[in-house]
Amino acid sequence: MLPALIRKRSLFFPLLSLPAIYVALSIFIPSLNEWEFSDVQNFLGNVALYLLILVLSLTPLTRLFPKWRLAQALNTHRRSIGISCYLYAVLHFCCYLISMPALSSMVQDIKEFTYLQLGLLALVLLTPLFLTSNQISVRILGFNKWKHIHRLAYVAAAAIFLHRSFGEKIQLFQTILIFFPLLVLESLRILKNIIGLFRKKKPAPAPAPSIQKEKPAWEGYREFRVDKKTPERGGICSFYLKPVDGKPLPPFKPGQYLTFNFDVPGHEEPILRCYSISDAPNPDYYRISVKHQPAPKNIPTAAPGISSTHLHSTVQEGDILSVKAPAGKFTLDDDNIRRIALVSSGVGMTPVLSMLNHRVNQGIRDTDEIWFFHGARTSAGHFMVEFLEKIADKNPQIQVRVCYSRPAPEDKFGKQYHQIGRMGAEFIRHQLPDKDFDFYICGPTPMMAEVVHGLEDWGVAPEKIHFEAFGPSTVQRRIPLPKNENDAPACKVTFSKSKKELEWNGDGDSLLELAEGAGLKMPFGCRAGVCGACKQTVLQGEIEYDSPPAADPGKGACLLCQAKPKGDVTIAA
Repeated sequence: MLPALIRKRSLFFPLLSLPAIYVALSIFIPSLNEWEFSDVQNFLGNVALYLLILVLSLTPLTRLFPKWRLAQALNTHRRSIGISCYLYAVLHFCCYLISMPALSSMVQDIKEFTYLQLGLLALVLLTPLFLTSNQISVRILGFNKWKHIHRLAYVAAAAIFLHRSFGEKIQLFQTILIFFPLLVLESLRILKNIIGLFRKKKPAPAPAPSIQKEKPAWEGYREFRVDKKTPERGGICSFYLKPVDGKPLPPFKPGQYLTFNFDVPGHEEPILRCYSISDAPNPDYYRISVKHQPAPKNIPTAAPGISSTHLHSTVQEGDILSVKAPAGKFTLDDDNIRRIALVSSGVGMTPVLSMLNHRVNQGIRDTDEIWFFHGARTSAGHFMVEFLEKIADKNPQIQVRVCYSRPAPEDKFGKQYHQIGRMGAEFIRHQLPDKDFDFYICGPTPMMAEVVHGLEDWGVAPEKIHFEAFGPSTVQRRIPLPKNENDAPACKVTFSKSKKELEWNGDGDSLLELAEGAGLKMPFGCRAGVCGACKQTVLQGEIEYDSPPAADPGKGACLLCQAKPKGDVTIAA
């Protein structure tokens, strides 16, 4: 109950202003409190001190007790606490200025008394922290520079410790008692980090078998029967698919998708769609989890999603579906699975849920660290919420963190969600102990762009940031991936209509990404080689695909979203 109340901004912000309100009432209503002016000054200074100690204690508290709901609730307001600390410190200093008969007296006091010099130093150090306590500063400075600036808070705390210790009316023992909890927490956090460095690492398990990169598990379409159809939260329905021929299913890489050929009543042409596999590799079935896509809010008269409506309303248990083999490059790297952060929002959870289940099936070791971040509107739209809670309860190495943008009154803070708002890089940074993780991200374009760019600003290596972009989604990296020794030699790609000549050096996954990286606007749809919207004529040269796309571009053409050049090539676009 208390963490949930603290988490609400409408309650916490007034809570931070209560000391100031109390001082104001005491000044205007003398009967409320018989304070002298020096008492007001000391009170405001004490409030600033306690808020500074609180904000510095939040980092070790959340690291040492990651499941303590009260610490997590306070941690969501760390910037507000820090800003309030500075404002109370300014009020404390203003009281000192008012008490001085003249500016010269203040200057003389500061020259004479060391404790005043230390107090002024602390205020000066806190000023840049106050001015940069906003997301704009993080983007301008980059997270690493921003973080280093905000470490000045520790220097300011040391200055305040000495300021109080050298003060005339403050005893050293009292000051030590005030700072003692912070010293203990920071010592424990440092000790935990040191133990982690010397902890003996167990050998990683052998990687799971996977399909070859160049060849699909089967050619063309294969018939699958809908063995089970299960409604889920948030307008999502899970379909369990078993092969009609009864043969065991080949393994796939967690994160891959299936391509479907739907014969939808009322449509002459077949409807091709891709849906991520939402469970770990299993020889008996594949599972997809599909959200019913209604008409756009801004166009209520438009038709809802064709394929999702077909699956939800028409397809029933026992029906036969035509399915292509698992494909896709957004896959879990079995060579780097000890420390991973899976980030999703909405139905974008499906591929990262497959990755999580795969890791659980492999066996979680004591040295593993797996963080699962997810964003939803409320618990009513939170896909697999109970399943995730059970996994986290059984595996202490797995930490689940959830953001609800509009939590319902019955949603429980600390259990079902940990922050009000949308999933973002700042929330992730405040939860993780460090940035040495492999990140897998899937969801709406704004969320992915914010998270990817935020991780880049944090200094996460580009090869550790993996993300999936379906449909109209597109996210451009600010920092390119490092070149691979096995990459094909550089070649020239010419877009004739755009009058643009670009160099292909293997940095991107496709010609579409190459064009987008250069600022060219190309038509596209699914970004998975299914819809054919990115079809373009190849005027000169040859292209190749990692695996044959579902849509056939025809002779002399290619699908930009999947195509790569085999050498110098000219595209009509």
